[in-house]
Amino acid sequence: MGPEELNLFVRPHTSEISRTTVALFKHVSGEADHFGSGVLWQVEGTRFLVTAAHVTDEFFCERWKQIFFATPTEDDLLPVTTVRYCRSKRQTDPNREDDPLDLAVLELTPDVADKLSTFMRFVTLSELELDPDKLKDGRYLVNGYPDFRAEKDEMDQTIVAQNLPYFTGLHDMERGPAPNISAADHIVLDVNRSDEDGGVWDRLDLDQTHGISGGGMWRVLDEDQPIESLDWRQAKLVAIVTDRSVPEVMGPVQYLRGTKIKHAVGFIHHGWPELRSAIASAIPGRFVS
Repeated sequence: MGPEELNLFVRPHTSEISRTTVALFKHVSGEADHFGSGVLWQVEGTRFLVTAAHVTDEFFCERWKQIFFATPTEDDLLPVTTVRYCRSKRQTDPNREDDPLDLAVLELTPDVADKLSTFMRFVTLSELELDPDKLKDGRYLVNGYPDFRAEKDEMDQTIVAQNLPYFTGLHDMERGPAPNISAADHIVLDVNRSDEDGGVWDRLDLDQTHGISGGGMWRVLDEDQPIESLDWRQAKLVAIVTDRSVPEVMGPVQYLRGTKIKHAVGFIHHGWPELRSAIASAIPGRFVS
């Protein structure tokens, strides 16, 4: 299968996964800006936005700041309105560099969730992978909205954000040890530097990935499966993107870090007791953090 045929084959599968991932915008003093990503979840009839905690800090640090979801039409703004939320506790660093989870779950108001459901898709519990044995290998897809794919038109006062589906594999921690990583809490995925050949997989400049935080990490294939076996129905959400390596610090070692999805399930289990029976019926208790 040649590159063009491969792209045509992959696109409908990545597009279906992309429908679960939202771009987030802020509106401050008349100026709009893209600043993060998030994944839409549903547990029974309750619908959530799951993202990085440092992304939600934008929600709470200044009361006059308005936060919006991206929509298919440039003139339609959809505010992020929530019922309640649960997020990891901020430690001493205001940028959450010392927050090991950096994770947040926000329950969306029904009206906003209903509007999102007309053009987006909410991930269900059956689409999660929490078994650590399944996360020791495989091929992965990172899905989010980095800044370099957000185009601002100052004249029309619009921003168009494009999703980046990024294929990669697990980072070899023995080959390139990474700081602030816990095997129990994190998934760490390789990044091919922009000056390296990427083959079928993409190349990425980590200096341009701001805004991808809060996006999803998906296990899409077994280690020995060819890309032609890709099927979005078999893809499993495994983590939320929370951090990246810093090229000037790590040198040639580059990676994206994600917080395992078990922690988001644990937040919902703790903060929404009415949903515990639904979680228990879908996920073995030993996998819930």
